[in-house]
Amino acid sequence: MVLPGRAASFLPSASNEPSLQPKQFRTTSTCLHMSFYVKPDGASSEDDEEMIKSILGPLGSTRQRPRGQSIVILSDTTGVTAKSAVEKSLTQFNGCDERYTAFDDEDPCELTQKHLYPFIRKPEEVAPIIERAAERNSMVVSTFADPKMRQLVVDLCEEAGLSHVDLLGPMFDLMTEFFQREPIGMAGPGTRTPARRELTELYYSQVDAIEFTLKADDGMAPWLLPEADIVLVGVSRTGKTPLSVFLSQSQALKVSNIPLVLELDPPKQLFDVDPKKVFCLTLNPIDLQRIRETRLERQLDNIPGGESTYADWGYLKKDLAKARRLADEHGFTEIDVTGRAVEETASQISSMLNERFPTMGWQTE
Repeated sequence: MVLPGRAASFLPSASNEPSLQPKQFRTTSTCLHMSFYVKPDGASSEDDEEMIKSILGPLGSTRQRPRGQSIVILSDTTGVTAKSAVEKSLTQFNGCDERYTAFDDEDPCELTQKHLYPFIRKPEEVAPIIERAAERNSMVVSTFADPKMRQLVVDLCEEAGLSHVDLLGPMFDLMTEFFQREPIGMAGPGTRTPARRELTELYYSQVDAIEFTLKADDGMAPWLLPEADIVLVGVSRTGKTPLSVFLSQSQALKVSNIPLVLELDPPKQLFDVDPKKVFCLTLNPIDLQRIRETRLERQLDNIPGGESTYADWGYLKKDLAKARRLADEHGFTEIDVTGRAVEETASQISSMLNERFPTMGWQTE
């Protein structure tokens, strides 16, 4: 069993013993490593079979996944930067990340374990982690602001013969040369800065943008459309609100979003907005139907006999067709958000805005 709310790394048993014996588990302040129970043959429940699928592949598979390699991540703050870089990089190596490897791949699936050690602030905390990494011959990735901590990790990894990547060091070196000043060498959020910084104009712009976006969410204030930096339109469940909030927070842009409904016309104020500022979000109909069905299940769960055409395939196709037709007729930019993260769509919109309106918002290359 996996404890709810706990991270766990599952490792296949090295033996085929049918006895129900728990392996040892170890907890630290930063990581939880936990093994699983191996049940006797023929004594598996549905939950057990799902567990077996996740470890060995489809039932009946004669090939067991190898134990795999591991990457150790150290950071003086949350480690989000390093973790994100590692996960993005793994997607480029087929067979190194189970999320992107099919069970029937020709190459064996090497499940790469990631061990994150955040908020490492003291030199004496580093050595034990590197020692454990050496036992597994792990790759080490680190993000430290303090140059002494960075060098310590480099030295220990070299002594242990481990592959190591210092993500921030090269950037700091280049910026030192570029700006002709030394970095402060202190960890980021959660630490005291040398001096209290004054609130900037950008800060107040962000606050204004967020307040505007919340007021203009889901078509609530169509009279605000002329003031918007961006207008998002789209059928229900295409992610207009999350994208609106992200753009306002990250780039200080005032965003209004308008839902497009098959039976209703959009507000007339929409057609007074510069079409270069209007983006129509669309989604693959199969994914859209799945999302709408999930929403309906939650809404109609306690309503006996509740029915709706909201997720009906025919209605959904007409809904999307009308939205695309509206975008085409009025020169709105259509963006397919299928399979995209909010950040990715926001980046695409920002790039387009920078080309169309060079003085608007943050500059994104």
